[in-house]
Amino acid sequence: MRALVAILLCACGTSPGGASDLATGGADLAMPAADLLPRSTIGIACGANACGAMAAYCCTGDNGATGDCTPVPKQTCGKSEFFCDGPEDCPPADPICCVSSGIAQCASSCSAPDEVMCHTATDCGGGACCGAPGGVYALCLSHC
Repeated sequence: MRALVAILLCACGTSPGGASDLATGGADLAMPAADLLPRSTIGIACGANACGAMAAYCCTGDNGATGDCTPVPKQTCGKSEFFCDGPEDCPPADPICCVSSGIAQCASSCSAPDEVMCHTATDCGGGACCGAPGGVYALCLSHC
């Protein structure tokens, strides 16, 4: 029985002084909690922020990795402008988030299938939802 207790104490990270690495936040738990959570789909991803859909858009030069939320009505920001980053940001009348020529906006349909923005393959109706290099946005493509 004592051997089992000793094994369990070692497995739980108890240090020789009796303090657990779990209680003191040992180096193995140093990863920020945000890295463990999927990115929220609420609002428009814009760097560390989420812009309020229909109230602001993301002005970004790097596919949303960084950027600024700019209030609507639209004022040209000189970079790519994302008024949506997936279908959840769009009203029922224009349910698809389309991106073309550096502008993403809600529409009833896109000019081409590879202009549809997504978060999951479900948003793509059977296609693949593929992330943009270096950014946080994704597009529906036939394959990644």
